[in-house]
Amino acid sequence: MNRPIFLSLLIFTAVLFSCSKDRLEDIQITSEETFSSQIVNDDYKLYFFLPPNYSEEKSYPVIYLLDGDWHTNRVAKEINQLWKENSIPECILIGIGNSDNRARDYTYPTDNDFDANSGHADKFYEFIKKELIPHVEDNYSTDTTSRHILGHSAGGFFVLYAMLNDENPAHSVFKGYIAASPSIHWVNGYLFDMEQELSERTNDFCCSLFISTGSDEGVAVNVLAIEMYERLLNRNYIGFEIDYRNLKDKAHEGASIPGFVEGIKYTLNN
Repeated sequence: MNRPIFLSLLIFTAVLFSCSKDRLEDIQITSEETFSSQIVNDDYKLYFFLPPNYSEEKSYPVIYLLDGDWHTNRVAKEINQLWKENSIPECILIGIGNSDNRARDYTYPTDNDFDANSGHADKFYEFIKKELIPHVEDNYSTDTTSRHILGHSAGGFFVLYAMLNDENPAHSVFKGYIAASPSIHWVNGYLFDMEQELSERTNDFCCSLFISTGSDEGVAVNVLAIEMYERLLNRNYIGFEIDYRNLKDKAHEGASIPGFVEGIKYTLNN
């Protein structure tokens, strides 16, 4: 290759990747704390990201992010960019850290072949409803009608579990549910049994759900996600909004953040 052309291409590539890398402004997590759950009998690291002009005079939607140890900083950067673009309203992000106990907290029922300590999503859900949400709403100015929860993989399973397990679907705990690459295969598709039970006890389901998968995750992940999407869509629940997005050229890990971003835009604007 001609040397000047080669150098030009090299410089162009460097600039291109530099722009991509620097697209998101560096931010600082507003605060962190350790919260002790009496229900789960464990401690959780909490990461808080607030709007730069946070005011007690306003009420903010709240986003509860699972796998907060891994995702909070990147999701906070993405949210900060969405604010700059006026794509979503200002909100509060709370990352819940528990990376050592994902199987315990995010799954139900227990799968002894996978992890004998798995299958305690029921306790984790009680912790969120009865301990974490009251703690947050006692200490921050929140819009109690606009809570949102998002998770990826096993975290995506938990998001669907929480939604389908709601005791009062007409006044759901969360207004928005975001399930990125959810592990719907868990224990022979247990979530489908939950979905069937929900359909038999109500036709009033006031919330929104966003499901996403990556096109390169494999057939099973995509097929199960589409089946869940179509089942819920065809129930014609009153007050229920749902969307599904397949993310081109994304494998399992790479589908997490893009799925979160699209889901945040969808649920916060519904």
